[in-house]
Amino acid sequence: MRRAVGKFVCTFLLWLVGAANLTTAVRAQARPGAEPRPNLTGTLESSGGEYLLTLDNNSAYEFRGTARLSLGKEGNQVDAGQLAIVLAPNETRVLRLSAVKVAGDQYTLRLYDQRGVLAFYKIALVRQVAGVAPGSAETVALSSEAPPKPPTPPSPNPTPAATQAAAPEVQIKLRLIAGARENDPFILSFDLSATKAMMDAALEITAGKVKRSKAVSINRHTVVEFNLPEYLESNQIGYTLTRKDGSVIVQGTADLDRLFADDHVTVGDIRTDRVSYGPGETARITVVLEGQSPRGYKLEVIARDFSGSNIFNNTVFGEPGEAAKNQEFSFALPLEVKGPVIFEFKVYDAENNTVFDSGEREIAVKEPKSTR
Repeated sequence: MRRAVGKFVCTFLLWLVGAANLTTAVRAQARPGAEPRPNLTGTLESSGGEYLLTLDNNSAYEFRGTARLSLGKEGNQVDAGQLAIVLAPNETRVLRLSAVKVAGDQYTLRLYDQRGVLAFYKIALVRQVAGVAPGSAETVALSSEAPPKPPTPPSPNPTPAATQAAAPEVQIKLRLIAGARENDPFILSFDLSATKAMMDAALEITAGKVKRSKAVSINRHTVVEFNLPEYLESNQIGYTLTRKDGSVIVQGTADLDRLFADDHVTVGDIRTDRVSYGPGETARITVVLEGQSPRGYKLEVIARDFSGSNIFNNTVFGEPGEAAKNQEFSFALPLEVKGPVIFEFKVYDAENNTVFDSGEREIAVKEPKSTR
């Protein structure tokens, strides 16, 4: 659903997701070779008994994926169906939804990319508008297919990210490392351990048309690092370690998706126990975390009122090497609160403070009832 935000593609450019109303703006760092995640927004309106879905791609990148819609009342929404969508850079599309079989005054809109990753999430009231739909509106029908399946999260005991025909004389451990700064490239690191000293070897990596090689000398142990290019044709990177005479010592394939999942924690969703809250009520927020980090993670959250004043803040830590667990927070809204409350999050590597992910969600605040 930086160093997210900002850089979402690999390099791993961070994913920036637009926030509006009850929107989860998830800005997450992605695997190398992926396209940048666009900044998306969406709104559902009702006009003359018809539902109009407006989708905006406020970025310079095309978005392809699936929109999934639910309709109903607070706490009781029914799946209305899904729709394949393509949004060109900086495009706005108005879609007239035909033959919608469910109705309601509240909706949940989810936009998934082609891999099934949540890119936009919004819960809000259906806006009632007068007049006819704009002439540019396209008539489309929702299908009842199953919702997209997100990537399988890594197990607590993940399988190795690389397959290798390992010669007994050299052992290889692979890591995907974020650069020190937001715009730095990601690094594929090879940790080489040999049973005896090995001089004048060469390590080559191949990804599509990209080929890079480095001279290697191993005195029992050494680390070799390659800066990854901004775009890759494949998430599979082949590697070969050869002797001076060209004979192969060890070769295999690194799966960047697996390496990224095994060393990264991101926010998959922000859930609230209600669609909206009144002044003085308690908001209960669940941050859905995905992935794991061998060095642990730190999650910081802050809630601010519409004027920017802090209402709540907290920091929690995850254990090194353990699969990330959902984190729950609760706080009371001030009696004088007005406008939406902004719930912000940041996820860091606990050891080096690299930002894994960050974003925000707007929490709707109900207008106080008139005393008249």
